[in-house]
Amino acid sequence: WTWAQAEEAIGALLKAQQRVTHPVYTILRYLNNSSVLPKGSGILSSLRTIMYYDVPHERLVILIGQNIVLSRFILMTSNIYGMSKIFSKYRFVTSLEAAFSLIERDKASSLND
Repeated sequence: WTWAQAEEAIGALLKAQQRVTHPVYTILRYLNNSSVLPKGSGILSSLRTIMYYDVPHERLVILIGQNIVLSRFILMTSNIYGMSKIFSKYRFVTSLEAAFSLIERDKASSLND
């Protein structure tokens, strides 16, 4: 995949999320051994653009796959650009079941707030 494809996909997701007012959970899943980082240049700029897409009622962004490189890269980028608030809702898990479990825990904790 490329950064342009990622920006286009996240932009479409953002538009869909903005049409609703209920809490939103985003699950991004890597299939078929997708590369951890996309092809092309402008990595920091593109990642910053994607991460600035912040929907206020989006509770979690869950990435499925063993993306240690990507998770460290996102953490580094969030620190560089002062985006720790946005990054705080990102989670990295290894399975869809783990993603659903995170969502259920978040829903349960939000009922107690």
